[in-house]
Amino acid sequence: MTYPEFLASKAQLKNGSGFKPVWIPDFLFDFQAFLTEWAIRQGRAALYEECGTGKTIQELVWAENVVRHTNGNVLIMTPLAVASQTAREAQKF
Repeated sequence: MTYPEFLASKAQLKNGSGFKPVWIPDFLFDFQAFLTEWAIRQGRAALYEECGTGKTIQELVWAENVVRHTNGNVLIMTPLAVASQTAREAQKF
């Protein structure tokens, strides 16, 4: 595979390569639910949101959907300074 072919294989697909969300919890704000559902349907996505908008909980909801859809595992890698916040947010599940 050439490098341009490799890059093309990583590009977002027009119609997305994800799946229909399995679970969107009621505790998300409307904009969080919309963006999380979008990311799940895309398959590959990044949420470039401001600080304090709930990216961590959206990440966890995304991960829960992947686990439920695939019956597999998800590894979340985060800076050490954010790890305790991620664990606290996961308590909501």
